[in-house]
Amino acid sequence: MDSNNPMPNFRELEQNSLEKAFLKNLNHELRTPMNAIIGFANLIQNHCHGDKEIAELVEAMNFSCFQLLNLVNDLVDLSKLETNKLHLHPVKCDLNELMESLYIDYQKQLDKDNKPIELLIYKDDCYRDIFIDIDRARFTQIWKYIIDNAMKFTHIGKIEFGYMIRGRGVHCYVKDTGIGMPQSSVKMVFEQFVRNSNCEYGGLGIGLTIARKLIELMEGHIWIDSEQGKGTIVYFTVPVEPENKKKKKDELIDKLIIIDQKQLQ
Repeated sequence: MDSNNPMPNFRELEQNSLEKAFLKNLNHELRTPMNAIIGFANLIQNHCHGDKEIAELVEAMNFSCFQLLNLVNDLVDLSKLETNKLHLHPVKCDLNELMESLYIDYQKQLDKDNKPIELLIYKDDCYRDIFIDIDRARFTQIWKYIIDNAMKFTHIGKIEFGYMIRGRGVHCYVKDTGIGMPQSSVKMVFEQFVRNSNCEYGGLGIGLTIARKLIELMEGHIWIDSEQGKGTIVYFTVPVEPENKKKKKDELIDKLIIIDQKQLQ
């Protein structure tokens, strides 16, 4: 046998093949009945002729189905990340447009739920029409996990999210006035299946784990600053090369400035 071409590890290949088949079957077998239920629910809604009670039941049914589908997506993503089978597909992304889209979606959600929360957005005004090369779907997914978390644990006050371009990186943050957490809990937040002990908040506790792994896959970094009863700030950075920069206001604009809490207050 040629020492430069060792025999493949057939046990490992078989395991990888089984894992891939399992993920594919899990995705298919759960999605198919859920999509059917959603379809039937929509048919019922179309024929309820203005019956408010039936419409509310159908809406609750659809919401539960979408929750389950999102859970399946999360578990599949987590498994792919754990086995290095999730790959990024960078495209040219309009960063400001993405941020505006997130703002509109979450403002609609706040209006629908009638929550007394002010939603704020911050965009780096040193740039105009910013385009970055990044996997837009995964980058959006990261934002949603973190903002969803802020929405879950904030009952009143403010949620602010935004970004700054510093050097060759996008420095992002989500700041809330929610329940916060003690410092002893902060370091555990990104671990799998770690969740708030209060059953009121629900969830499996994998959203921030997936966000961390996606950010690390993008060669970025994420960290948290939180104080119990006063709120939380989640920071994350992703190295990118932004385009279409405005003229520099001064020579300091390109220097790497690490975001700290004082800059955001």
